[in-house]
Amino acid sequence: MRKYRLLAAVVAMTAGLIPTTAAAGTGAPAHPAAACPDLAPIELAADHWIAGNPGFGDSTWFNALFIKGDIEVFRLTGNAKYLTYATGWANHNKWLLPTNAPNDDGPEASQEYIDLFQLDPTHPAKDIADAQAYVNRETAAIESGKQSNMTYVDAVELGALSAFAHFGVTGSNANAAPRRTGRAATAGS
Repeated sequence: MRKYRLLAAVVAMTAGLIPTTAAAGTGAPAHPAAACPDLAPIELAADHWIAGNPGFGDSTWFNALFIKGDIEVFRLTGNAKYLTYATGWANHNKWLLPTNAPNDDGPEASQEYIDLFQLDPTHPAKDIADAQAYVNRETAAIESGKQSNMTYVDAVELGALSAFAHFGVTGSNANAAPRRTGRAATAGS
């Protein structure tokens, strides 16, 4: 039964069903870590990944999905080591999407870059320029009638569409930068 609770917590966290909004300006989680009995194994899994991957991975979907979870662990705990690792991964990849990923497997990293940009106000807009360029390219392709990338199942699951939501592309603001929705401490937690 316990493993199903853990699985449900991880799925809910990834799907955004567990609130993870930090208290305004503090980086502290809105819900204390002690309130979630399944948080310890989630932190253990994140710590295991970090210990086993000190050199960071590329920006393909596999590594980007871990970083998505890492960012959520930061949001749940307020522990800056998770934000620091995620930011190190983004810096290692120069905040760029992979160039040789098939279909829409590459743009997953755009969501993580945008999340990091929103969490830490010290990041310049250039950090998400490649994600914005991806949205602009896909918007132009769709407007010209090409929809094959957007009909691929992973377009939804692996972040191809999430970047559109973050940038708020509606045609009139295709070059708009995303709004910053939270502030977070970058050290000390």
